[in-house]
This record gives sequence, C-alpha cells and structure tokens, in this order.
Amino acid sequence: MVLNLCGTDWDVKEGFIEEDGRVDFNSQTIIINQDLHPHRKRLALTHELLHVIFDSNGIDDCEGLVAMLEHRVLELINVFPEEYK
Repeated sequence: MVLNLCGTDWDVKEGFIEEDGRVDFNSQTIIINQDLHPHRKRLALTHELLHVIFDSNGIDDCEGLVAMLEHRVLELINVFPEEYK
C-alpha cells in the first residue's frame, strides 16, 4: 500500500521485524510487524505516521510525544470512521 503524507509517498509493508513498526526515511518505507494483532498493526501504523508528521515539521526526538498521541489519534479514526475516509 502506498500512502501520501506530508507531500511524500510512503510505501507501507508488513514484514518480519523485532519491533511493532519502523519508518525508514531514506527509502520512504514503513514496515509493520506482520505477526501483530490487527488492532496492534493499526496502532503501529498510526505511531509510524506520527513520526513522519513530526519529522516533516522539524520535531526531533519525539518518541515520548508520539507514544502519548498514538492511542488518541487511532481512537479518533475509530470513533469517526466516515470523516477519515
């Protein structure tokens, strides 16, 4: 799947990785751990996309803030699915 976010196309893949997700800014790729439960996959994708948003705005070392926001952003998408299509 390819997502356009912050003016860039991001190739989103599932794969065998140790962590829940990883963003590679050099190849514009997001990899999500394929062994995760579907909810956890959506959360990992939300987490990695937040990293992309923060990076595009020049916000460094944002892991703590991303972790605080990931559940709430995914909750918005789940509560208002029609608005986020």
